[in-house]
Amino acid sequence: DKLKPEFAARGLVMQKKSGPNLFYDLFNMEHPVLGGYSKERIALRRALQYAYPADEFVRVVWNGDGEVMNGIIPRDLEGFDPTRPRAQVYDPELANKLLDRYGYKDRDGDGWREQPDGSPLVVARISGTSSIARQADEIWNRSMKAIGVKMTFNPQKVPDRRKAAREGKATMMGEAWLADYPDAENFLQLLYGRNTAAENYSRFKLKEFDDRYDQIRLMPPGAERTRIINEMQDLVAAYAPWINFRKDIGYTVEHGYLQGFRKHTIQHDAWEYIDIDLTKKPKK
Repeated sequence: DKLKPEFAARGLVMQKKSGPNLFYDLFNMEHPVLGGYSKERIALRRALQYAYPADEFVRVVWNGDGEVMNGIIPRDLEGFDPTRPRAQVYDPELANKLLDRYGYKDRDGDGWREQPDGSPLVVARISGTSSIARQADEIWNRSMKAIGVKMTFNPQKVPDRRKAAREGKATMMGEAWLADYPDAENFLQLLYGRNTAAENYSRFKLKEFDDRYDQIRLMPPGAERTRIINEMQDLVAAYAPWINFRKDIGYTVEHGYLQGFRKHTIQHDAWEYIDIDLTKKPKK
């Protein structure tokens, strides 16, 4: 949270901004192992969430520069409810019990669980190619081993994995979204059933969700709209097409001779508003 003393001595200034962004892990709801709306598939996805230490991810991989969210709506957006309980719960014991109850058991004693029908259970995760992605994979691998779930990793660049998702070929993968405008609807549209050809990478299709989405699009801000948005978040938590909701915290560092710069939480560029005070700029 602080600049190094030598940077501050040079007149540099740091801004800390927690913008309306969202990071999450999604499942292809049409995948034969991970997708579907049956109780055992829902149990599998929720068990993977209970087994994953999201707080550790923020602390270790992001160096603490982030937070685990209470849902899929970032704070400071219209529709965010600060009283909502946190969706992410780290409870490996509960994950094991849930898998046992719905038939994901180690039948052959090799240390890995099988599917309810006895076929192998392999969670194929599409991961990234960065060092941060590799760190995240290590946490996933350790967490899944702890509950007897075999996970494989297929590192891909962002354009490749998004192409696979749009074509319905994704399995499980991490994604992110930055608000285009300050309203919860901008995040909920990522799960709208009619958006599967666009950013609904999980291919989630649920009438109860879609009906509420059609409703809130036409509603003014207010308590009733926030209530319906919370119901939509409840459906996401229940069916688990997405898990592990978190957001990062951004920093910008600027020279003291820069004028007119203020980091906007949504707008990316603001070059037309800034200038340089040459009288303050050190001469080489």
